[in-house]
Amino acid sequence: MAAFFVSQIRIVCKQLLYLLINKNSFMKNQIKAKGLHFLFFLFIYMCLYFPLLYFIDSINRAYITGITAFLTVMISPRLKVIKAQSRDKIQITWIFQKKAQIF
Repeated sequence: MAAFFVSQIRIVCKQLLYLLINKNSFMKNQIKAKGLHFLFFLFIYMCLYFPLLYFIDSINRAYITGITAFLTVMISPRLKVIKAQSRDKIQITWIFQKKAQIF
């Protein structure tokens, strides 16, 4: 049953990523930014949660979930939609980079 849900999540994330990256997509940049933020958040959360769950087995899972959520919020990128004269642009700012990336 869990494998079914994991495969469904994988399919939804793959389709969402295709819609977000596709230049000819009908989606507005603000919606694309929210979708990218969700995917980044989900990926970072999973990359932090499972190693913490594996290596720290003496702590309650609720504490591990809270620690992971806090770290994910701190690490995840900040996304902004910048309105320019020609078109809207998405600005991604990571905590580790000095310079923001604009798409």
